[in-house]
Amino acid sequence: MKGSNIIRKQYQTEYIQFTEEQKQRAANTDLAAFLLSQGENLKRCGSEMLWEAGGRVTIRDNIWYSQYEQKGGNAVQFVEKYYNKSYQDAVQMLLDEHIEPISIDIQKKQKEEKKPFELPAPNKSMNQIFAYLLKARFLDRDVVKYFVDKGLIYESAKYHNCVFVGVDKNGRARHAHKRGTYTLGDSFKGNVESVEAEYSFHHTGTSNVLYVFEAPIDMLSYISLHKENWTEHSYVSLCSVSDRAAIQMLKDNPQINKIYLCLDNDLEGIDSDYRIRHNLNQIGYEDVSFIRPKYKDWNEILKAKNGIEPLPAVPHPTMNKMCELIKNTVHTAMRIKPLQFYYKTICDDFQQLINASTNDDIMNRANRLAIDAVRMAKGHLFANEKELMQRIFEKYLPHTDKSCLENKFKKLNKDMDCFNNLFNPMQMRMDKNLEENIKCVFEIICDSLQIQSQIEMAETENFTEEQEGSELLCRQSIV
Repeated sequence: MKGSNIIRKQYQTEYIQFTEEQKQRAANTDLAAFLLSQGENLKRCGSEMLWEAGGRVTIRDNIWYSQYEQKGGNAVQFVEKYYNKSYQDAVQMLLDEHIEPISIDIQKKQKEEKKPFELPAPNKSMNQIFAYLLKARFLDRDVVKYFVDKGLIYESAKYHNCVFVGVDKNGRARHAHKRGTYTLGDSFKGNVESVEAEYSFHHTGTSNVLYVFEAPIDMLSYISLHKENWTEHSYVSLCSVSDRAAIQMLKDNPQINKIYLCLDNDLEGIDSDYRIRHNLNQIGYEDVSFIRPKYKDWNEILKAKNGIEPLPAVPHPTMNKMCELIKNTVHTAMRIKPLQFYYKTICDDFQQLINASTNDDIMNRANRLAIDAVRMAKGHLFANEKELMQRIFEKYLPHTDKSCLENKFKKLNKDMDCFNNLFNPMQMRMDKNLEENIKCVFEIICDSLQIQSQIEMAETENFTEEQEGSELLCRQSIV
């Protein structure tokens, strides 16, 4: 989100008795038009609009959906979340804008009856897709033939695309992903209209292991590289950034309890790794690990083995920055003092942080808060330095870096409330709820370093003074 547009107007916070018509009108505001009126950039994505500044949020009329957080809502809920407004202020803001809808074409499409899912007509031969998959993508012939024989890969008649079919547990086709077979330039790829994301291209085995990939070619490349007893395990290609297909595989196969996330080794892939792992942990799957390709994706390894220059892995900038900050912070935190000292010091550090008036001051105060929290953890909760760094890093979720600065302060506020409850000097007992105590302190460390990281990254990217100033203003408005 553009910092200059986070705080657009100031509204009164006293209670306003809106009519039901006003509430409905605000909730039904055309979000594409609203965002354009705020100076935001949008991209068309099929029948929807894509707002990337908010972390890949799709927009259709008054409805939004965050692909990273896997949740959405109406226009009022959008303003509450992304503009940090109360319900009262969000409704008032939307009513005051007097926005005319711009997505008339999208509205018409929405009213049209949804087209039923239908597989593309097959071609009489599969010469073109075999040439593409074996000679251009270097996939193993036996692996490709396995899926072809099952009817899960075929060549379309119209454009000679490679079609990857996804079926439900009864064998009924519910999904299809198309990949162009022309090797010059960027080839076409995309899902067939009206697919069900839960049933994308996959293989179901009998073991307790599931491998998760971004795209069918990635999945087939990994299998080609690891052929031994491969049919025993389960594999799924998401064909999107959603984790719905992986969750459906788990629902249909209750024996699976070990999951490997094998997404691309780039910013979006790494973010998705952590987001999906977090979501799976939330629903009870604890054994979730990452397997990252040496290069950008798994097919690039096959290309390298066949003498073609592979696309390199893309470093994750904020993750690298956080690793650096965690290491430096732990090494700096050497002196150990009584527990009560750190309780008071951390509370003072937090107060100084929220009162900071410049970006440099925010970074310094955030770093001080992180150092004192590490000292507390190191001296009284978790003494092993190497393991301490690892535990802190485990709390870091890189996909959350896409949230704006005020949301990071909002989370820090919440974690400080937890800290005050746990470490109340009048009833502090370190032998009670030790793991909860550790978790709380680690959250504060990570919150502080993410705040520091975001400002440092912004400055290195030469953000404008207006953007930086607005980020600071929006942060101050929530504390």
